[in-house]
Order: sequence, then structure tokens, then C-alpha cells
Amino acid sequence: MERKQRWFQKDNSAAVFYMMSAAVWLVLGVTMGLFLALEFVFPDLFAGIPYLVFGRLRQAHTNTVMFAWLSPGMIGIWFYMVPRLAGRKLWSEPLGNLSALLWNVALVVVRAVPGHVQHYPAFKRGHSKPGVC
Repeated sequence: MERKQRWFQKDNSAAVFYMMSAAVWLVLGVTMGLFLALEFVFPDLFAGIPYLVFGRLRQAHTNTVMFAWLSPGMIGIWFYMVPRLAGRKLWSEPLGNLSALLWNVALVVVRAVPGHVQHYPAFKRGHSKPGVC
């Protein structure tokens, strides 16, 4: 009797996990970009909503596109292409899936802590020491 493979052990499952999570994060990043574009056209559209002010939303949009869409998308492409180019299977599909899961958990935790960078005075404009970038 053949044992059925679990989803996280199948070939390309890590690549698919990274690419699908990148697609979900892309939708979120594009939505934030749409809100930013709407704020350019209608500056008072989100007045009074502290999480949708331009300065906070711009940082969230940029970080989401870079770290939540671009990075996992590239990792997913590498997990798909490198085994084909090398002619070898990925060493551990479950480990690749675990890394994708941990990456997404870290992104959710960082997104769930709004303004975490603003609590450090060195990151605020004008509060850094002279000669320190």
C-alpha cells in the first residue's frame, strides 16, 4: 500500500508556497499604493484616520512591496529554477516550506506592530547625532 505524500513534501511545494504568499502580499501592497494615489488626488479623503496618513502609509507600502512581495517572489523563483538548472531536487521541501511560513509570520508580526520604528529616536528626522547617517 502506497503512502500518500503530504502537501509540504511534494516537489515544488516550497516554491509554490513562496509564490502564492508573494501574490497575496502583492495585492495588499497594491491596495496601499492605490490609497496613496487617492491621497494625491483627494488630500482630505482619509483625514482623521491615523493609520492612513500619507507618511505612515508610504512606509508601509514601500516595506510591503520590498519585503513581502519582492523578496519571497524571488526566493520562490529560485526554489523553482535552481533545481531545474542543477538537475537535482531541493534538499528538503519541508524545510523550504518552514522558511516560507516563518518569513510570513515575521511579516505579519512586523505589520501588526504599527509604528514600531518611530519609537526609536535615532530614526526620527533631526534626532541623529552629527556625522551619523
